[in-house]
Amino acid sequence: MQGIQGIQGIKGDKGDKGDKGDAFTYADFTPTQIAELQKPATDKVIELNELETTLTNYENTRISNENNRISAENTRVSNESSRVTAENARVTAENARVAAELERQNNKKSFTHDILVANWTLVSGKYEAIISNAGILANSFVDVIPSNDNVDIVRAAQIYPSVLISAGSVKVYSKFLPSGTISVTVNVN
Repeated sequence: MQGIQGIQGIKGDKGDKGDKGDAFTYADFTPTQIAELQKPATDKVIELNELETTLTNYENTRISNENNRISAENTRVSNESSRVTAENARVTAENARVAAELERQNNKKSFTHDILVANWTLVSGKYEAIISNAGILANSFVDVIPSNDNVDIVRAAQIYPSVLISAGSVKVYSKFLPSGTISVTVNVN
């Protein structure tokens, strides 16, 4: 049985310094003590490994994104090159069209002609009249435009809108024999 604790005694004199002891060796510690001493380092290694994995994943994502960006940029450059090529072809075609239009305008010939009633001939159930001009070529485009003064004659005769072009002439057609002279303007391209 234990009794009541007494009062503390007075402090004694300081003792002499002891001899220097031997350094600790691995054998001085139990496996539990070794694990406790290593714990801060092993925890830090785990934390650094996790950080390394995260950084590696981020870097791989960055590399993948950069490769995607480069691929998209290459596609954009290719598309832009195709667009420029197409635009150049369009400009070339437009320049050719303008040149052809200028050539057509420069080669355009226009003359007036009166188609007399006596010039119409009945052939295969329709009337035809021939307008001759050396400027009409077999591959010309020819417009025959009746004068507004003759619109009643044109309507009554039912002049057909199509013509037959041959070298040196153009034929016009009507359903009925015109009742009078028809003045026309002939444009040759």
